[in-house]
Amino acid sequence: MTNELKRRVDQLDGCQGHWVLIEDGKPSQVWWDQSHDELFTRCIDNGWRELSLGFVPSLFGYSDYGTTGLVGLSNFRTFLDSDDPHNAIHEIGYGHNGCGIAVDIRFITDEMIESIQAVESYPLLSDDDHSELESEGISKYWETESVSDRVGMLQQYGLCIFAARRDDTPWRDGFDCIRDSITEYLNSYPASAL
Repeated sequence: MTNELKRRVDQLDGCQGHWVLIEDGKPSQVWWDQSHDELFTRCIDNGWRELSLGFVPSLFGYSDYGTTGLVGLSNFRTFLDSDDPHNAIHEIGYGHNGCGIAVDIRFITDEMIESIQAVESYPLLSDDDHSELESEGISKYWETESVSDRVGMLQQYGLCIFAARRDDTPWRDGFDCIRDSITEYLNSYPASAL
């Protein structure tokens, strides 16, 4: 078993993220850099009783003021929907107003490892989910803005203020700058897209 676990650690080592202890089925909220060797040894010394090693992939979480934006939120949602036969996936608090994922190396599948490795070369697990999330977020943002705030945004970009009355304005021809502005906001505050 130890060789198989070490193989899994080696496959994840070098992926963007950090290692945590999973104690009593809950990932530790202590996030300072610790080597996986040190944590792995603690797990071995404890006989893997109520203690395991978890990996927190950087691009599988989101938070306001974070750097992963809608990409992290999309990957988070997509990964949570993946097949998890042994409950390897744990949701964790992540940054300010966000969530992330820690995977328990004892129960992670090869498919999960492949997904984590895949984002190292292309950051999205699902282009479709990301596009859907972005579209829903833009629509929600615009629909919840007051007419006054809409007018202000349209004026800022030199666009017709009468478009403030329409819920489909971000999707109209010539209003790309409104979509881009809202997307920029959503990438800074991805929790608002939920």
